Order: sequence, then C-alpha cells, then structure tokens
Amino acid sequence: MDIQKIKELALANGFKLKEQASGNMDLNAYVYDFANAIEREAKAQAVPNTQALHDRLLVKSIREHVESHISEISVNDLFDKGWLAAMKCIQNNIDMLEAQEPAND
Repeated sequence: MDIQKIKELALANGFKLKEQASGNMDLNAYVYDFANAIEREAKAQAVPNTQALHDRLLVKSIREHVESHISEISVNDLFDKGWLAAMKCIQNNIDMLEAQEPAND
C-alpha cells in the first residue's frame, strides 16, 4: 500500500498529523510501519488458503486417476508397486485437507 493511501485511511480513522523532526506535518513513522505489517500479514494468510486449494485439487485428481485405473491393477501390484501405500497416503491427505476446511454454518 502506498504512503498516500495509508495517510488517507489513518486520517479518516482518527489519526492526527504530528510535527516531525524535519518540521513537516505527517503521521508518525510507526503508523506507516504498522499499516505495512498488517498488509504483509494479510498476504501471508492468503497464501496457505491458495496452497490448500491447490493441494486439495491435486490430491483429488490423483485419486480419480487411480480409481479410474484400479481395474488394471492386480493384487500383486497393490503390494509390489506400492499402490496400496499410495492410496492410503492420498486418502490421508484428503482427510487432512477436509479437516482444515471451515465449517459452512
């Protein structure tokens, strides 16, 4: 967020201009620092949500692919090639991602 936008929002919400060491009237530096810290935190919180959506779609895609080819997999393949372990891992990831979803009230 640019300095002018921070200043506009701060002044509109009760902050006051103060005389600075330079003699200019401005907000104290900590107001700008705080606004930038809030913006960084908001962006940081948005990233995990995007990552969770990406992970959920990837896991769903893998599961659908495996399920669509399950008839081609023999019992020996399930154990020899690790399909059983892979399916368990995929399901665990799905369960974990679904547990992280907020409840729809």
